[in-house]
Parts: sequence; C-alpha cells; structure tokens
Amino acid sequence: MAILIVSALLALIYPFHGVVIALGLIGIIVSDQAFKKTMVLFLAGFLFASLHVMPLTDPLPATVAGQGIVVDQNFKDATRYTVQVSPFQKILLYSDTSLKLGDIVAFDGNYHKPLGKMNPSDFNYHRYLQSEGIVGSVYSKAVQKLGINPLFGYKGQFREFVIDKLSSLRTTSRTFLSGVILSDSSILIEEDQELYRDLGIGHLLAMSGFHVTLVTGCISGLLSVLRLHKKHRYLIALALMLIYIFLVGLPISALRAWLMSCGIFLAFLRQRKEEKLKNILGSLGCILILNPFGIYSVSLWLSFGAVVGLYFVYPRLKSLWHVEGIVRESVLLSVSVFLILLPLTAWNFYTITWISVLSNVLLVPIFSLAMLLGFIFVFTPLSFFVAPALELCLSLGRQLGAWLIFKPVVVGKPTVLYMILYYVALFLLLRIGRDRVFQPIKPVLFSGLAALVIVQGFLLVPPELAIHSIYVGQGDSSLVTIGYKNYLIDAGGSRFENQRPGKYYVLNKLKSKGITHLDGLFISHFDEDHVDGVLDLLGEITIDKAYLPYYEDNIYIKSLNRYTQLSYLDRLQVGAFEFKNLGNYRSYNDANENSMVLHLKGPHFNGLFTGDAGRVNFSGPLNYLKVAHHGSKNSLDSRLISNSRPDFATISAGVDNSYNHPHGEVLTALRRAGTTVKVTKEAGEIDFVLNRGQTYVIGYKESPVFCGVVILGAVLTSLVLSAEVWMYRKLREYVELECTTG
Repeated sequence: MAILIVSALLALIYPFHGVVIALGLIGIIVSDQAFKKTMVLFLAGFLFASLHVMPLTDPLPATVAGQGIVVDQNFKDATRYTVQVSPFQKILLYSDTSLKLGDIVAFDGNYHKPLGKMNPSDFNYHRYLQSEGIVGSVYSKAVQKLGINPLFGYKGQFREFVIDKLSSLRTTSRTFLSGVILSDSSILIEEDQELYRDLGIGHLLAMSGFHVTLVTGCISGLLSVLRLHKKHRYLIALALMLIYIFLVGLPISALRAWLMSCGIFLAFLRQRKEEKLKNILGSLGCILILNPFGIYSVSLWLSFGAVVGLYFVYPRLKSLWHVEGIVRESVLLSVSVFLILLPLTAWNFYTITWISVLSNVLLVPIFSLAMLLGFIFVFTPLSFFVAPALELCLSLGRQLGAWLIFKPVVVGKPTVLYMILYYVALFLLLRIGRDRVFQPIKPVLFSGLAALVIVQGFLLVPPELAIHSIYVGQGDSSLVTIGYKNYLIDAGGSRFENQRPGKYYVLNKLKSKGITHLDGLFISHFDEDHVDGVLDLLGEITIDKAYLPYYEDNIYIKSLNRYTQLSYLDRLQVGAFEFKNLGNYRSYNDANENSMVLHLKGPHFNGLFTGDAGRVNFSGPLNYLKVAHHGSKNSLDSRLISNSRPDFATISAGVDNSYNHPHGEVLTALRRAGTTVKVTKEAGEIDFVLNRGQTYVIGYKESPVFCGVVILGAVLTSLVLSAEVWMYRKLREYVELECTTG
C-alpha cells in the first residue's frame, strides 16, 4: 500500500515516472511468482532512487557560487562546460576561461533555469538536461582553477588523443569517426548530420549495441591469441568496454548494451539460454535506478525499442514468412526494427524515414567496415596501412547515401490512442499469425481495430476555426486553421544567429500537425522577431502565396520570391471566413505602425491580428485580439479597447525578456474592459478554438490533460496486451484439451 501511495504522488509530479510505475504494477499482476519478486524489488529501488534524486533537481538560487569538476566540454561552443558539483548534480557552466576535462574549478555567477516545453510540439530541453543530471546553466566571469581530478583528466586525454590521431584524415572522415568513437554526433558538420538522419542511420553515431558488440568482439578476438579461456576473454572485454564507455561519457544506449552483454555473459556462466525479456527489463531497471530521469531520454526509448524489434519481432516474422538467405534476413531485420520504432519516431520527430529499411541494409555493412578500420587506425600502429581503405569506405558510404537520400515523410504527432491501436494490431499479427486457434476470430479482432481507427479519425476532424498563438520567445507567430486550410501569420525570429525560433518552434509546430503546405503566409512587417523565422520554413514547407504589408528590399522578400508567389492583401475569402487588411501604410510611419492589421471575420467570430501597430482603425465587437508589440506600454489603442471590448486577448512575449513585456498598464486596461488575457510566456502556446458556435481557450502550460493521457495510455496498452496474452494461453489450453479428450 505504501508503494502505491508514493507511486501515485510521484506520478502527479513526473508523469513518465507514473508510466514506469504503472507498467511495473501491471507486470506484478500478470507475471509468475518468481518474476513478481523481481518487479517488486525494481519498483522499490526506482521509487527510492527517484525520491533521493528529486530534491537535487530543484532550481538553484539566482546567484550561485560553488566548486566542481569539469566532466565534459562542448565541441562547437568553447565557452560551454559540464561541471559535476555533486554525485547526482551537474550544471552547464558558461565561461570565457579556458578549461580542460578534469579541472577542479571554483565559480560564481548567475543561474538560469532551463526552459521546458512551451508548445506541445517542442523538444523538452529541461527534461533532456534532467536525463543527463543537469539542473541548469551558470554564467560566470570569475572561474578559478583549483586542481585536476585524475579520473576525468584521463577522459580529456583520451578525447585529445582520438582527435589528434584522426587529424590527418579528410574533414568528413575525421568528423564522422570522431563522432562515432567519442559518441558525440555534435562533432559532425551539419550537412552530414542531416544526411545520416534523413537516411535513418543516425544510430551509427550513438554508441549502442552495434558498437559494443563490435568492440567487445574485436577485443575478445585479440585476446584469443593469448589462448585464454572464453569466459576470461569475455570478462576482460566487458571490463575494458566499461572503461571505454566511461571515457565517452556513459551514454544511455551504450550502458544498455553493456548491461545486456553482462546478462548474456551471466547466462553463459550458468550454462543457460539468455532470458531475453528478463535481460531487457533488468538492464532497464538498472539504468532507471541509477538515473530515474533517464526515462525522459529519447535515446533510451529508441535503444530499447530497437532491441525489442530484434529479440521478438524479427524471429516471429522470420518464422511466419520462412525467410532464408543473408540478404533477405538483413531486410527483415531492418523491417522488424522499423515496425517497432515507427510510432516512437513519429511521436518524437513527427516524421517517418521509410528509406531507413533500405539504407540500413546497404549502408550499415559499409560503415561497419569503416568503423572497424577507424578503431584500427586510432588504437593500433597500422594507421598508415588502413588509411586508404578507410577513406574509400567512408567516401563510398557517403556517395551511396547521397544517391539514396529521400526527405523523411512528415506524418505529424500521433495520438496516444493511435499508438495503442498500432501496437495492439502489431501484437495480434505477430502473436496469432497463421495460428489455427485464432482463425475464426481474426475477422472480428481486426474489424474491431478498424472501427476504432475510423472513430478516432472522426474525432480528429478539424474545427471550424483554430488559432494557435505559438510561443516563439520574444517574437510573434500564429497558426490559423480554417477547416482544412492553414495560414501562418508571422513566423517568429531573432536578431541573434544562434537562436532559431522559426526552426525550433514554428517549423516543429507545423510538422507536429502534419502540415507541409501552407495556403497562405501573412507577414505583418519586417522586424526580425516577426519575419526571420521564414528563412527556416523555406525549403521545408511549401507556401501557396505570401502576403506582404509593403515592398522593401531585404533578404526576406528575395528569399520568399524564390519559393512562392508574392502578393499584397486586400481581402481573402476562405470558406465562410474572410481576411481583410486594415493596415494604414504611410511612408513616414515607422515599421511598427506600418504593420499589416488583419481582420478575420466569420460566423460567430470577429478577430484582429495587429502585428506591432499601436493605432488601429477598427470599431465593433471582438471575440479575439492579438495584442500588438508584445504588450509594450504603447501597444494598446485605448479607443479600440473601449469600442470593441474583446472577449479574449493573447500577448506574445518571451520568458525573462529584457523589456519586461507585457506592461502592467496594458494588462490592467484589458482586464478592466472584461477581457480574458493570456500571455505566452506564462501559458505557453495558447489555443483558441471555435466549433459550432462554441469557443474554448487554453494555454499549453495550463493543460492538466497530458499527464493523465500519458499514464492512461501506458496502462491501457499494457492491460490490452496482457489480456491478449492471457486469452491466447487460455484458448490454446482449451484446444489442446479438446484434442486430447477427442
């Protein structure tokens, strides 16, 4: 009972912890007696570790001083270091002081809490850092070196050794092998990162089972020369592999592979077959007890998902289809992993890389040989002899990859129900296959699944009107959906080149909705915070027409002109709704006052998008108002508010923005007019939905639904699969009994 109470409280704070706990409890219910004890021990250990680590993830004071060890350094940002300040706590330290791995440092500076998800489509940087044990960033001008930690000093020397050893190779070869050997894809040039990602072979850059098997196999093979017993060779190989994994930063996928290798070794010592399910769950349990926030790591989900495909899907498909031959088996192996990872990749990246089935068959052998030669090049004196073959393999792999390249298919973020239905359908197909027991009820089972899919499809019919005020930091962008038509008003942006709100916020939002085509793009004016994000959309999203407020000789108009048709807007009819431009362009006005002001009118709706214009010539009731200029002091036209009295207003402003937007006077004036106001820096993305005369408005950060949906989805999936297993066993027992008695 105590475990249940603590589990429920933990799940309310951290929903994905609730998923793990729910799956563990279901495992206890449906498993045999021996396995129940293991699950109870795992849950107790996971809860203890979670409760121990949770206080260490609390935000630090605004000004912080402390000491720590430099345990990592960013390859592309020489001022960014990861500093271990306690056994379970790290920080990102930004400093102009030149530091090395292993340096013991004293620092003081300003603490910044990492920003979490502000839109449902965002990458959760806060959770990612938590999964790495990092609690935030400290910007320090005063960093003092106190000494060197030998253990992490060796890690730095190892990294320098690898990079120096590979320095004689071509840039593309050097960065690829550095990324592979050091398990850091950020070393690669951006073009290569995109190439491997679009080909679906990015797993080659993340140290995983493939790398662990390759390295331990090579070590074991070399040790065989010493005529050591097999178990001694394997034990030494595992020990050396653990040292190597530490030297590259203990990536989760590598730790998973090493733990599973230990499980296989233990089975070998006991002269038993590997218990695959227990090995998977045991490895997962160890990782989550060591790092409870590892559950938020996408790498963990993909790594274990791939193993499930290899261990369970592949053998079943092979027996069902009677596949033989190395080529066919390789294709089937790739298909098996693809089938398991399909919903996970769609959930996290909103795309499907279907070409990965083929590219893994054709390219992985080539890059595997290149990786083997790369290890020989770095760690043996044979570098001169293997260099030509190494360069040839990598060049051949890149050229073949460039020939195979296809853009991933944007599918949007699947609903939890769709993911449940997918895995249930896959389970049924693999479990029953050609089994005669299930032949009579197969039509019923799959008809039921088809009916659920159809019902879910009806639930996803778009409303009459939806306005998504996207959080883009200190910028502006709104996605307007009218039925099946999509229009974007501004695209966010920033004057700083290293900040790309258009890419990380707007483009992700469109992809998560499955949108690759915009019926129209409205540019209110040409300030960077409204238009610079357009550069991140071009080439990724097709745009029928871009509507400009006025002509100006700038990079944005030149870039848009290469991809779409440019036009000025007077009126635009979209079904029962109409866009109308109320802007009042004057050459003597400043850029803000020359903003395009859009009036959107339709059944039961009047809305106004004001860009950055403080003076708006409009009178009449308003249901929706996008407040100008991030809610600055002079952004609100008092006549507009008194005449229109908007029902609802949104303000787009960045978290901790230096202007302190929105201004208090603006909020007070709107609330006095009876207007409900939401600000993106507090509510995240703000969704306004109109359907059949009814409206609802909610901010992403205010929504309590997601946590419950995640936990409920995991519970339902587990229950359904458990029920299928139970039904399968009972039916088989019944048939066998009938055959025996008959």
